[in-house]
Amino acid sequence: MVSHPGAEAGADRLRPLNEPRPVAVRLGRNGLPSGFEDRGRRQEIASIEERWVIEEEWWREPLRREYLTVMTTTGSVRTLYSDTITGRWFLQNY
Repeated sequence: MVSHPGAEAGADRLRPLNEPRPVAVRLGRNGLPSGFEDRGRRQEIASIEERWVIEEEWWREPLRREYLTVMTTTGSVRTLYSDTITGRWFLQNY
């Protein structure tokens, strides 16, 4: 968490770092993302560099996510994840 520059320190003035944001993902014939739309800008995926699954806290509130590190056609590297419980996709901020 970081505070806004110039703001007084305090728990009510903090904002989380790396807060993921929802994105619209297009899937290819293979079921993997071929592109996504972030803040109205369409991004095409050139390749998937890494792929992994995180599954935690099954005994309380289940968390299951499939993460993908992708390279876009513009050369940007981004991390997307699918909440496989809800089916929603997110872009992890840096």
